[in-house]
Amino acid sequence: MRLISYLNDLIFAHATARETLSAAQMMLHILPRFGWLVHPTKCQGVSEAIQCFVALGSMVCLASQTFSAPLRTVERVVSEGNALLSATGDASVRSLARFRGLVGSTWLSSSVAARLRVRGMTRVIESRPNWRLRWSWDARVGLSPECRAEIRWWVANLARRGSSPIRPRPLDGRMDGYILSDASDLGVGAVLFAEGPEAAASSLVAALRLRAPPGVSVQEVLRQARRGLEFIAALPADLLDASSTLREMFGIWLFIATVCGLLRGGRHLVVLDNLGCVAILGGVVPAFARGGRVWGEYVSGGSPNPRLQRFALAIHDLQEAGDLRWSHCGGRARRTCGRISSRGSPPCSSTTTGSGRQCSARSTRRGDRTPSTGSPPATVARPCNPPTRGGSAPCSSTPTRCGQTHSRPCGPGR
Repeated sequence: MRLISYLNDLIFAHATARETLSAAQMMLHILPRFGWLVHPTKCQGVSEAIQCFVALGSMVCLASQTFSAPLRTVERVVSEGNALLSATGDASVRSLARFRGLVGSTWLSSSVAARLRVRGMTRVIESRPNWRLRWSWDARVGLSPECRAEIRWWVANLARRGSSPIRPRPLDGRMDGYILSDASDLGVGAVLFAEGPEAAASSLVAALRLRAPPGVSVQEVLRQARRGLEFIAALPADLLDASSTLREMFGIWLFIATVCGLLRGGRHLVVLDNLGCVAILGGVVPAFARGGRVWGEYVSGGSPNPRLQRFALAIHDLQEAGDLRWSHCGGRARRTCGRISSRGSPPCSSTTTGSGRQCSARSTRRGDRTPSTGSPPATVARPCNPPTRGGSAPCSSTPTRCGQTHSRPCGPGR
């Protein structure tokens, strides 16, 4: 047996064009000395420095420091996806697997979506008969509703959302707001607030100023944003005996769907005390929970559990409103939101929906049990229906004459 080491793409860059060309020539000279064979016709930037090129299946732009899906890949995804959706009857396993591999190759640019929105396709591929035999790739299988929904998402969104930074720093930089969420046996709780010296310029404060009634000063709005908007909701009956991960996924989905109007255009850090939720949502998993493995050796994004997966997809859809970053911090989230969620049913001033659930979002100081006084009117919100198998539409918040924010429930497909 002869083993051949194969290196696909090697990207190198420097601050100046001259030093980049010098590094390229050095690499072309050193690699053959260690036994590597260089394909000269595939090399780019060895005679003239470039900033945009295709490598690792993505368009690499050093000027903007981003990965994006190449135009040819986007066109193939649209063409092959529409062919799968328009086919009458069952689809070929080979064609579905080719499409699944095509969208998977965009993992650098599409980030968590490449892991979150392929599970339905993977289940259909693995359902083929005699899957261990090579000829099973010629079999035909029916496309499940989840599989079709994933194909439609890639066809509609890859060109628009297929871009990510080369060096992502999910927890660094300025945040416009912070969200803490937790769930108890009876309800869920969350709080949204701004903090730090940059709070005055945050998108959260700007959104609250637009919704504040006349006469409320900017200083009072800023004080309110730092105190936080508190949210409580009772768990629906079918989740009272569910796992803590499912209850917390429901809570964070409900809260983001309710306040998505306040998150729009901002960058927010969501702190959860449930490691399962952080991993399902593609967040930053702490080192102690990875078992010594590095990123790429464990799956982060999506869940094989259908109910958890539906909530993950609904939350991913809501990220259109704002740039959400997921992190784990057990103590802070548990102390702040565990107190809120353990109250169970919200007070009588909350809004009751047609499904019988109640929820309210009030403005209180973090750590206090009583509403603050001398502040802008409370934010009252109605939750949407839970996500269904076909997905859910995001909520929209609109200001009213009284200055309160009312979130309108949206049904699937609306």
